[in-house]
Amino acid sequence: SAGHVRSALNSSATDGAGVSQIALRTNTHDINRRYAERELAITMTWKNLHDRILEMAKDTVFPDDKLGWKPHPDARSVLDEFRHVTIGLEMTSARLAGKPLDYAARDKADASKPKTRASVVSEMEAAIAVSYPLVEKNAQPLLIGWLDHQGEHYGKLVTAYRVNGIVPPVSRPK
Repeated sequence: SAGHVRSALNSSATDGAGVSQIALRTNTHDINRRYAERELAITMTWKNLHDRILEMAKDTVFPDDKLGWKPHPDARSVLDEFRHVTIGLEMTSARLAGKPLDYAARDKADASKPKTRASVVSEMEAAIAVSYPLVEKNAQPLLIGWLDHQGEHYGKLVTAYRVNGIVPPVSRPK
């Protein structure tokens, strides 16, 4: 408060420490505020991006018979992109929880799963249910790199919609 500042400034004339303590408290408050803002931005961006991808996974305007569509023979199908995003959610959750995740084994396990929208949506919802609380508790800067990576997959999915003549959910009139 202003009274504390005046008191500290007045005491600084006699002890010399008051001003530096005010600066330290102000600087610490500013750092804490910026850290909290950064954490909130990471958390909200994480949720927004994955909510959009989940909305696409659930979106039946994109026909089931197009889920196997690939832009190139060497590329992932739309369904595989959804599964890859889910693996990304699982990997970041494992990292935030301090647990290992064997990417190669997890990726290989997807080969035997049903190639259906329902399967992909169920897996993604489960991964989100684990991910969101962990991100809320511990929105580390490492998530910025993951946001960039997951954003690339979102872009691929938007492109798959457009190439197939379908407007992505986010671009449809509300």
